[in-house]
Amino acid sequence: MVRRAVQLLVCSAMLGASLWAEVNGAPAFTTNAPGDGICTDCHGGSINSGAGKLTVSMVDASAWTPGQQVRLQVTLADPQARRWGFNITARLASDPNAPAGTLAVSDTANTKLNNGGGGIQFVTHTSAGTRLGTTGSSTWEFLWTPPDNASAGAVTFYAAGNAANGNNQPDTGDKIYTTTLAVSPASTSPDTTVPPPAPTINRIVPRFVFGENWSARLYLYNTTDSAAKAFVFFTGNDGTPMSGVPGGAAPVVDLAPHGSTVIAAPAGGAVTEGYAALSLPDGVSGYVVLTKSPPDQPAIETVLNFTAPGVKSSTLAWDDTTLTTQLSLSNPGSENTTVRLTLADPGGQAVASTSIALPAKTKLEVNLKDIPEFTATTGNRGTVLLTVDSGSFSVAGFRVGTTSFSAIPSTDK
Repeated sequence: MVRRAVQLLVCSAMLGASLWAEVNGAPAFTTNAPGDGICTDCHGGSINSGAGKLTVSMVDASAWTPGQQVRLQVTLADPQARRWGFNITARLASDPNAPAGTLAVSDTANTKLNNGGGGIQFVTHTSAGTRLGTTGSSTWEFLWTPPDNASAGAVTFYAAGNAANGNNQPDTGDKIYTTTLAVSPASTSPDTTVPPPAPTINRIVPRFVFGENWSARLYLYNTTDSAAKAFVFFTGNDGTPMSGVPGGAAPVVDLAPHGSTVIAAPAGGAVTEGYAALSLPDGVSGYVVLTKSPPDQPAIETVLNFTAPGVKSSTLAWDDTTLTTQLSLSNPGSENTTVRLTLADPGGQAVASTSIALPAKTKLEVNLKDIPEFTATTGNRGTVLLTVDSGSFSVAGFRVGTTSFSAIPSTDK
């Protein structure tokens, strides 16, 4: 009540001064906050009885962060007004008589800061900020630095505006509007949302190639009575995501009960080669068909079964008496590894060995006879044992010739 009595005394003084004090800014404690006065104390009339509206909004945020300055806007609209004024203050919602943070002006031409005592501040218009002759609405901006601690809780901005007719008289042509804006501190609670687990890779296609004379088709089928989701991730030889796989851009594959689907990558264009990592639920299986279509020759194709992703040891039988044995080695893991190859003759005797570095997420192709230590494979046959001491790998073997291309099964451990 003390503040309101002081405000009425101020109004009496301003009435004798042709209201120039209000033209140069509203007095402190005239925002209609609890304990404050209001513009109608000087101008008369009823608040919020006109056809206009007063709004306050935060420009850069919807909640406040301790000590982080934000911009606010005050907009006053009225279809009849020709001059504009406002007054705003920030108070703690828990104690409307206590200031909340600090106010500052960013537009010194049109706004100014008033200190009302007790740390309570106000931002109001300047004479230029009344924008005499402007019709429709007027907007002002200012800055607010929130309290230093979120424990201060919610903050309420109290604002009052005068949409005036511009005659410098306290008559009913001036329309008074009030509003409030309540803002809360941003949540400081840790995010306890548990993201869904990443799909567990449990199948590998050691080779997937298409483009030029190659095409590939990946078949998936569901043997259960329920719908199922499979995940397929295509990776290039260099470890980067493989592009250009029709239908393979989205890794999720939906399968109806007892349903099936195919992801087909056609021939033509540049050769794209790599491998595929799959996450298949129980009851979902499949295979890959790789097709080579040499010019002016019949197409040749082979079926490649899925392999396990965490292979530590694999054995293949090779036969280079008439064809060439080719290996596709992929490392779907996140750890670099080295694959050791031990060549054995038909009697089981080791005849040569070597090691091949296989970085994480990559794939490479190698012909046994092209490995310097394995040149004796030409015209011979036997087995090759592939092992890793750390990490894992996946392997597919092929018998390759001018008119031949077939997969070789492997025994994995």
